[in-house]
Amino acid sequence: MRKLVVALSLISVTFAATTAYYATELRNERARNAAEVARRDAQVLAAAAARPVETTPAPALAIASTPPAPSAQSAESVATASPQGVADPDERVKRQLVEFSKRFLEQIADPARRAAMLAERRRGARTQYPRIAERLGLAPDEYERLLDLLAEQDFGYQERMSRCVLDPECNYRNFNRDDAKSRPLQIADLLGGDRAQRFEEYQNSLSEREIVTQLRARLTDNAYLSSELSESLILALADERARFEAEMRQTGTNTAGFGMTNGWIYYASGGSAAERLESATVYTRRMRDRAAQVLNADQLTVFEQMQESLLLNLRGQLEKRETASTKQ
Repeated sequence: MRKLVVALSLISVTFAATTAYYATELRNERARNAAEVARRDAQVLAAAAARPVETTPAPALAIASTPPAPSAQSAESVATASPQGVADPDERVKRQLVEFSKRFLEQIADPARRAAMLAERRRGARTQYPRIAERLGLAPDEYERLLDLLAEQDFGYQERMSRCVLDPECNYRNFNRDDAKSRPLQIADLLGGDRAQRFEEYQNSLSEREIVTQLRARLTDNAYLSSELSESLILALADERARFEAEMRQTGTNTAGFGMTNGWIYYASGGSAAERLESATVYTRRMRDRAAQVLNADQLTVFEQMQESLLLNLRGQLEKRETASTKQ
């Protein structure tokens, strides 16, 4: 299940967005260049088509009902795994998907625009996987071929999905799952079994890599976090997240995620706002405990501040959602 979720979540260079994030991107797209809009729309298309969603009105923020969408993610998207199947998106979401699909296919009908968008995906893949060549031991030509493949997978998926959304005979929800099966095989063909496995492990920790990147940017020179310790922290946080998800699955509980530029937190998606916040609080406490095994006091203080900020913002969003729900 985890492998499938990761494959689905990493559809785009930043992978893992939700319908709520998609709605936000629609509002903000005029402020971005066209290539960036297309790149982010791709991740939204798949997530909205495949997963039950908890929407949020807040700009540049997402709450979703499916597992972490690890990525160097536009830092404000998330996807989480639901063990109980896929819910039909509502009519508003369907209209958004259709609108996006039409726009995307019109754009790529222009060969020059298509080439530019594909090149943007390739540049995004280079940013998405920092030092991946070093970690996998890739020769320069292998690294370039990997970037080509990642960009082509992303772009090809988006094109096929868009056509499926507009085809009444195509079930785009099942399309997500069926199409994703070939991705790991293509990576294995290029890298070989051992390096493909290490690549998958790297993908599984992308959300934690983003958290640690944000942490390092906030630390003073005196609290510098070395690359070696950064990797230890990434692996510790990724392990704790996996444990949390596994425990939720064992109880038949969906996992929801909340992300902003300073990181990600996850929690049990069912119940009241207070119950969800309590679950998120437990999650952040567990992450702090794991971080404390790696970080010194000054570094841990900053990490805790990032977690507290996430909890505070999540509290506000959950309360807004609950208030809006009672008024309907």
